Amino acid sequence: MIKMKRFITTNKSRVFLLSCSMLYMFASEARAQAINYSSLEQMFGEPVTLSATGKPQTVSDAPANMIIITAEEIRRSGAATIADLPSRVLKNYAGIDVQQASLASSNVGINGYDQPYSPKLLVLVNGRQVYLDDYGYTEWSAIPIELAEIRQIEVVKGPASALFGFNAANGVINIVTFSPLNDSVREVSATAGSGNYYAGSAVATVHLGENVGLRLSSGADRGDEFAGWTKSRGSYVDRPDRQSVNLDTQARVGGASFVGLELSRALSNETDIATGSNAGEALYRTWSAKGSISSETPIGVISGQAYHNFAQTTAAGNSNVLGTEFDTRSHLENSTTVVQVSDLLQIDPFNAVREALEYRHNELTSEITNRGTIAYDVLAESLMWDWQISPTISWTNAGRVDHLGLSRSGQLLAGFDRTNSYYNHELNAFSYNSGLVDKITEEDTLRIAVGQSILAPSLLEYGTLQRVAIGPVKAILAGDVSIKPTIVKKYEFGFAHAMPADGVTLTGSLYYQKTEDMKGLGNTILRDEGGVLVQSGNSGNSSERGFESGIAYNSRSGLKLDANYTYADILESSHIPGGPLDRLGTPRNKVNLHAGYSFGRWEIDGYAHYVSHIEQQVVGSGGGVMFNVPGYFEIDSRVAYRLTDSLTATISGSSIDLAHHREDAGAQADRRLLGSLSVKI
Repeated sequence: MIKMKRFITTNKSRVFLLSCSMLYMFASEARAQAINYSSLEQMFGEPVTLSATGKPQTVSDAPANMIIITAEEIRRSGAATIADLPSRVLKNYAGIDVQQASLASSNVGINGYDQPYSPKLLVLVNGRQVYLDDYGYTEWSAIPIELAEIRQIEVVKGPASALFGFNAANGVINIVTFSPLNDSVREVSATAGSGNYYAGSAVATVHLGENVGLRLSSGADRGDEFAGWTKSRGSYVDRPDRQSVNLDTQARVGGASFVGLELSRALSNETDIATGSNAGEALYRTWSAKGSISSETPIGVISGQAYHNFAQTTAAGNSNVLGTEFDTRSHLENSTTVVQVSDLLQIDPFNAVREALEYRHNELTSEITNRGTIAYDVLAESLMWDWQISPTISWTNAGRVDHLGLSRSGQLLAGFDRTNSYYNHELNAFSYNSGLVDKITEEDTLRIAVGQSILAPSLLEYGTLQRVAIGPVKAILAGDVSIKPTIVKKYEFGFAHAMPADGVTLTGSLYYQKTEDMKGLGNTILRDEGGVLVQSGNSGNSSERGFESGIAYNSRSGLKLDANYTYADILESSHIPGGPLDRLGTPRNKVNLHAGYSFGRWEIDGYAHYVSHIEQQVVGSGGGVMFNVPGYFEIDSRVAYRLTDSLTATISGSSIDLAHHREDAGAQADRRLLGSLSVKI
């Protein structure tokens, strides 16, 4: 291994040929979860991703601004459950904005524009979306996996619709779990802490010979909600809780063919923060089934997956339209069926292409749609070409065309002058990504990336249909098929400077982003002799500039130091009356610091975060007002001691310097202290 490291650092052209050979060899497993990440990591000397192009490559080779968060980084963050990923893990990284809204609910945005039910971030688990299409957001506590089974989290920062689909507007987070076939995870953990908090999880892997693997996981947690909620701000769950179970199986059915099956079930009862920063009780019941197959053929690696997601949400609380509050209780049933087929062909060591087809059916039935069913079918085709122009320069281009057909069935409101045929609507959208990577020296990498993504209207933006009262005036709140999709365009220049001998890495990026036709519920008001009609609509355009910078130091002695800074500035915008809503949730400055040290059986980590102030709109009976959320500085920590080779005790704390602090216009987040025991079997 020492000789290989010397070879790699002294002969660039041979490294190039070696890398091409490895990519050519491993392309046969590129789209299968059975890919042996451990072997690839040993060869490349760093974590490997499939997210950017569909074939294995390191982050430094990826044609996009992306990071890989490893299992070790997740463990050392002090996160206890999947719901902690935003508030204990993701917030540590440049360009990622997190607002913890309640004990179990967080909103996550990339490069600003964070808000309740943040819609522009696509979240996946092993390529299956856990993004909910009814409102268009991610419910983190309802993701049905445990932290111990996560191998890595791949974060693509910026538009990525051409590779992931039309809801990857500002970025993508793909959570990759350990392979049941190639990895073995057996761990049980128990956690208790302040606020009457309790959590437990178990993960077990079983290998049936050399060709079949099975992993089963389950977890549950419960605790007191943050103390700051009052009934005047809506309703809330006193003791939010969560349960989940997940089964993942993979089998080798030939020398280069694999099949997989995943089944999951989750239940989450929590406090949600809706638009207008009012609280509401939300009970999520989700289940999913996914099958996958991958096989090497003479015309490339043919991969396919099909999955079905079902989410049933029971929401109760206090909502608002145009400054008037009204009690709501609704049941939403959202189902998503997706079939994807792709062909990855490594033409030669320098050129790879991937063609993909996708079919998607999405539908929603709810009181919010007057118990009618609003649905759309999507047919999409995408093409990616990855070209290694020279030993130091690679260029990747991808394009995708989506054709959406909308329909509605079921009863309509009396007095509503439209029929179901009004909802027969079509939408065609094109997205693209292009990235040029130049490894100008062994230590320095430059990256230029441009992209355009499409954020399609959510099912409720298309199909909401219910009566509301605006003071003494009766109104209809309705979706609108003429609402335009939001288009996000981004231009970015990035660099990285690595000094392996010193354990130091420097990174940075400059970007300009433009958002066209921002959209939302209740943006258009129509009045006639029949009353008031409040419709979905587009609210204007926005542009943003920003940059990120970071430095990381890892020593052989066990010392880790990380620091990053993010600057984001909204430049110009045009809106309907009501204020610059695009600025809401976008801190201008964000700083993250981390210091960790491991020695013997000890691990010690400290995290510091500074987030400058943001504004949010709070809507109540008196109308809408702008609420200033002050900037804050918080410290998180974790201390772990390995009692035996398999038993570890951990004490962690979040916001240990603040008894309470505010991250959004809702209740303040409480300080939290946890103790846990984990056993690897």
